[in-house]
Amino acid sequence: MAIDLKNIDRVVRLAKESYEEVMQSSYVASYLRIDGVETRGQLVDKERMTNTKEEYTKTMTCMDDVPIKRGSLVEVKESPDDADYSLKGIVMTIPNKTLVDYYYTTLMFNNTVICERTRPMIAPNGDTIGTEVISQEEIPCFIQRISARQRQVDSGIDRESVNELITLKNMDIKVDDILRVGKERYRVIDIAELDQDILTCYMTYYRI
Repeated sequence: MAIDLKNIDRVVRLAKESYEEVMQSSYVASYLRIDGVETRGQLVDKERMTNTKEEYTKTMTCMDDVPIKRGSLVEVKESPDDADYSLKGIVMTIPNKTLVDYYYTTLMFNNTVICERTRPMIAPNGDTIGTEVISQEEIPCFIQRISARQRQVDSGIDRESVNELITLKNMDIKVDDILRVGKERYRVIDIAELDQDILTCYMTYYRI
């Protein structure tokens, strides 16, 4: 029996039109913005939540006309009536395309840090007399505490541990930068250089 490609195309087109109509409902879909492009989509919490990262990880969808990729910035309106996209996160998996949409995993940000870059202050006699801040940048991110020895996942943020920070790849963070989390400061000690899509760095409490 020959395959009727025209009939298949028609069925797919009708399914997509029906899906797009349903996704306009605020009861079904949320307002999203992915790398600046507005769209509609759904988000579901993970069923298994044993650590901080899993609590902030969501399975999401978006329309198939959005140029989404691993490492994309995802912004979500908490309410349809909100003017701003108050929730932010980063796409952690390679998006999978279906006939009508993309589905993917997003890690929602749980913090905002201030990245400070400093340089030594040199006295006329050549002695170092302190440091001065030469740049500051606000960076939305996800932070969790991990084991300093094995980098096993733990929860929260802790002055006595190594802390993992995940954010967008285009954020300007370098080793030895100072990151302010609230009133406390942390120093970047390592960066995962091999990941081309997502910036992951490690920081410890900075004792002046």
